[in-house]
Amino acid sequence: MNDPHVEELIYRVELGEELRIIDPPPVEDETDEFRMQLINEVATFQMKNHHPSEEGARKPVDAYLRAWELDVALRYGHKRKLGFVFDHSNIIDRDPPPTSPPETTRTVPVQADLSLRWAVHALVQLSGYPVPPKVFEASLVEQLKGRRIREGRQQGCTVSTIQCWTLWASLSIP
Repeated sequence: MNDPHVEELIYRVELGEELRIIDPPPVEDETDEFRMQLINEVATFQMKNHHPSEEGARKPVDAYLRAWELDVALRYGHKRKLGFVFDHSNIIDRDPPPTSPPETTRTVPVQADLSLRWAVHALVQLSGYPVPPKVFEASLVEQLKGRRIREGRQQGCTVSTIQCWTLWASLSIP
């Protein structure tokens, strides 16, 4: 490509084992970097600024999604998580060679594995997707706290152990 441009990034929604969203209405949001639309468990981010690479376009979107995921985890708990998994990007050539069609789109396929298991859990059902946070930006400390809380719960740590670690992290990292 002579002049690649990322038009869109597409992410799939993954819900935690104890969260169900029943017939959610679409969610739309807009930042300085992109317009987001979440419909039927697919989040589409239309980029406002020029990004010649998928990696560059994903940076602001991934930061936005991590803050949203952490906000939901703090409100509903780690088993009731809202997660986003990158699916593919739509990239065009803004200056195609004369023999090419005016727009060339590249789609990157994704493979998925399926595993099934049975368990009984309390279930939270929502009538819509949780709203993206407007002023919440996950700092490094908050990201570390969120990861430690998830890991601690998965490893069966007591609440007091997790609280001690998160307090220590808050005081240790500027």
